[in-house]
Amino acid sequence: MTTIRDVAKLAGVGVGTASRALSSNGSVSEAAKTAVLQAARKLNFTPSPTARSLSTGKTGLIGVLVPQFDGEYFATAISVAEREIRAAGRHMVVMSASGDAAMPWSDSLGMESLMERRVDGILHLSTRHTERELLLATEKGPHIAIVNRMVRSLSDVCYSADHYAAGRMVADHLLMRGHRKFATISGPLAVDDAYERHRGFI
Repeated sequence: MTTIRDVAKLAGVGVGTASRALSSNGSVSEAAKTAVLQAARKLNFTPSPTARSLSTGKTGLIGVLVPQFDGEYFATAISVAEREIRAAGRHMVVMSASGDAAMPWSDSLGMESLMERRVDGILHLSTRHTERELLLATEKGPHIAIVNRMVRSLSDVCYSADHYAAGRMVADHLLMRGHRKFATISGPLAVDDAYERHRGFI
């Protein structure tokens, strides 16, 4: 099997130079980079993701955590996330926080599994983690972007619609049309977005 040492030898450069040229990470002259890329093509060399991870400290993996896989919202979110992550030259790892009442401890498994895989970042779409759990995860783990939820102590990494305002807008619209008696059907009020929409509406 062809190794980076073979590429470096054919290109007439050191292994470190060959590594930097192939990863586009670090200073390499144009001549050396051209020689390395030509040697790599000639030898049909493909860099090992594992070796690259060891040298750069990055895996090229982005974790996506959802509470469940079914349902139109999460299926669409996963599909869009995968498209954008791939366009950025990364790969996606999807896990769920199952929320199985028979296994309350299972909620944390998805997050732990992603962190064990040393993903470079986590797109967090679950509502099953407490503020404390999320704080601990950000302290010891990769970058986290929290979607569709506002966590006060982590507001700088939260991206969410204003669900309270949305509920208020629906109520105002109905009132302006002369309606005065209402019934609501909402998601679980223990879930932030459903609670905020309900609170805005009433």
